[in-house]
Amino acid sequence: MAYTRRARVLFLGPPELAATAAVSALELGPEWLEPSTAEAPASGWADLVITLDRASRDSLPVLAATTRHKHWNADTRDEVRKRVAGMIGGMRLLARLSED
Repeated sequence: MAYTRRARVLFLGPPELAATAAVSALELGPEWLEPSTAEAPASGWADLVITLDRASRDSLPVLAATTRHKHWNADTRDEVRKRVAGMIGGMRLLARLSED
């Protein structure tokens, strides 16, 4: 792995979807992601904040300069799991490209 630590990802949204995202991250890519769920980002802990619904996106406070935000308009647990799998796949691809 080319990274020095796992990416810290905070999933915000309906509790069921946020929990699905965090569990999926731990199951599919524990070497890549350190997931968490919360009602709102309280500090600059996260490298990436992913909002899963419009309400979470609209109520997102200003993030630390080092934190990125992505919005997934996810409606189902299956969709969330697929997006997490895609994110991990992208990280694996980038790591392979950087090794070449």
